[in-house]
Amino acid sequence: CKGTKHDQFCFVVAEKTPPYMVAVYWLSERDLELGKWIRRRALNAIKVARDAKEWLGYNGDMAVKTELPPYLFNEMERSKI
Repeated sequence: CKGTKHDQFCFVVAEKTPPYMVAVYWLSERDLELGKWIRRRALNAIKVARDAKEWLGYNGDMAVKTELPPYLFNEMERSKI
């Protein structure tokens, strides 16, 4: 609600299958403060990028080596038999 201060955040979760158990979890004040800090940092990064007209990717300007998961190679080796 606009103009309403919220001081809690809750997750309401429910199972997809019977017996459809439900649980409610809320964040502590410390967690909320961390979330606010992360939000401020992200909004500042967006402002800096907009002002500079330069948007970096996930890894900045760096290329990152990655490898396929080992199970794929295991599957390939088994198929050679």
